[in-house]
Amino acid sequence: MRIPRARITAPAVHACLFVLAYAYWLLFESHAHHPGRLDLITIVWIADLPISVLASFMTLGIGFVAGIGRAQVASGFILWAVLGTIWWYFLGISIEVWIRRLSKKAGTVRGLNS
Repeated sequence: MRIPRARITAPAVHACLFVLAYAYWLLFESHAHHPGRLDLITIVWIADLPISVLASFMTLGIGFVAGIGRAQVASGFILWAVLGTIWWYFLGISIEVWIRRLSKKAGTVRGLNS
């Protein structure tokens, strides 16, 4: 079985992992979250670093100043999910380019050694 291209696999894995982490957070950890503990939503936050910082400012940074509401938190998580998946699409394209480059270099080195 052949693995699909990285530009398809990376965003699909991100979307599934984000939905799983968010659902787990909603069900079990939204009221029992401890900032010092590494949980599933924290792992997704680290993996999506540029996008998750933007979403964090939207849900936490701006929210504490302007009065946080459920709509603002929900829109922050939706923004995080959508932009994070798009981010991983472009990272998948980058992964494909690196694989192509490395395989070309390995092929030329192998050709010189033969």
